[in-house]
This record gives sequence, structure tokens and C-alpha cells, in this order.
Amino acid sequence: MLIVDDHPLMIEGLRRYLNPRRDIEVVGHATNGEEALSLARAESPHVVLMDVDMPRMSGIEATRRLAAACPDARVIALTGQGMEYVDEMRAAGAWGYLVKTEHPIEVARAILAVSKGTRLFEKRDAPTPSSDEPDPSVLTPRERQVLVLIAQGKSNKEIGQNLGIGVRTVETHRENLTRKLRVRGAAALTKWAISHKLVDIGN
Repeated sequence: MLIVDDHPLMIEGLRRYLNPRRDIEVVGHATNGEEALSLARAESPHVVLMDVDMPRMSGIEATRRLAAACPDARVIALTGQGMEYVDEMRAAGAWGYLVKTEHPIEVARAILAVSKGTRLFEKRDAPTPSSDEPDPSVLTPRERQVLVLIAQGKSNKEIGQNLGIGVRTVETHRENLTRKLRVRGAAALTKWAISHKLVDIGN
């Protein structure tokens, strides 16, 4: 498999976890879409973990070109972005997606599943049955802060400025909120925050 991400720490973390495994072989890594295409042609990986947001060539465009150049390579979108990018990656030919906050065990499971021909979009898009609705205790203090600011109508940039963090970090927190609370979009997150009294509806 091939790892494609423009963050060295992300690449290093994945390599450290995946390299010792006997059922997954990491054949290389790339930091942008152009490098990914060149390396994929040389190594013919079966699975490619593809970051969505990269310089020089986005993961979406790289996936589209990879599908034509290396049709046997199965791409898993690796995203910290909004869900709209997931739809674009699926349209470009990706087999599934993972958010960057996934536990490494889940990353390995996804790689093995896709390598055996399982598409992950359908599984992940299915409603999550649950008899116990998540409560605020599942959120970290920072996630609560981000959620409150989302409910106040703040943009990612405004949230980042308010909390002194980067926009990409805000996007990661939003992904975490979506996963933990099992709701999507600012409106649904706002409704959840109000219903659990994290924000005052009058403010």
C-alpha cells in the first residue's frame, strides 16, 4: 500500500503502526498528488491512502488520474475536511474514506477490507443504530468549545481565531463532533448543543 499525505507526522505515524504488520506492506509514501501518481506507476500498490487536501495536486484530482493510470489501485480518502469532499472523492473513484482521527486499528481494518474488494462508503453511510444517544460527557473540553462556537454561527476561521488554533485543527474537531454525536452539518450540531443545554437559545 501507498501513503499519500502532506503532513510528515501523519505519514510517520501511519508507517510506524503499519510497517510491523505482516498483513500490510507499505511500499512508499508521497507528499502530494504528483508524487503519488509517479510512485503508484512504479510500485503498483493495491491500496492507496490518499489525503484530500494537498499542494500542487489535490487528492481528488490525483484519485481521478490514478483510476485511469493504475486501475488496480484502490484509493481510500484520508480526510480532515468537510463531508462534501468525501462525495467528490467517491465520484473520482475512491473506494472509501477515513477521517484523520481514526484509531490506527480502524485504518488497518479499512485497508484490509478494501484490499479484499469491500467498498466502505455504503457501510459508513448507513444509519448508526443506537438506543443510547451520546451525552456531553463524550466530548473533550476543546470539542465543547468548538461546538458552542458552531452553534453561535461562527465560521471555521472565526472559531480558530477565537480559540487560537488553526483552521485545519478546527476542521478536525468538527469531524470528531460529527463522529461522536452522530449528526452532520452545522444546523444539526447546533440543534444538539441547544437540546443538551450547552448553549442558551436566547443568546
